[in-house]
Amino acid sequence: MRIWMALVRVFALVVSVIIGYSAAYEITRPSNRVIARWQSPSGIPYDGPKCLMVVEGATELPHLILTSHLKRYHYVYVGRACDQPGYGHTVSFEPCCYQVFESDAYWRDADVRWTMEGVTLTLKQSGHRLFIPARAFVGGR
Repeated sequence: MRIWMALVRVFALVVSVIIGYSAAYEITRPSNRVIARWQSPSGIPYDGPKCLMVVEGATELPHLILTSHLKRYHYVYVGRACDQPGYGHTVSFEPCCYQVFESDAYWRDADVRWTMEGVTLTLKQSGHRLFIPARAFVGGR
């Protein structure tokens, strides 16, 4: 009987660990939700149309017990695909003070300028700028 109870406790512990890791994975995995999207103007002769997207990435789960706030990371994608990020160039982009840009409107209000040299994303509310040179997203395989 004691062996049986010990086995049940070990089994319960293993199941609890598996459920805990599964829950942490589900909470922190990237959603890859496209928050904002801009297409290159036809007047700039890249090797075809390009899109810049701000995409919701993974969640940081550093102190779940101490805080109820989860920090969601974002990344900027520039490439050929215009529906979902695909083959192209990505840059993690977290300007500062992440509570400010939890709103999708913060990202959608950005200004995007396409030139032959590259593309510049300017966040109007904070003034942060990200420049991605054209050589990073033109050409490829």
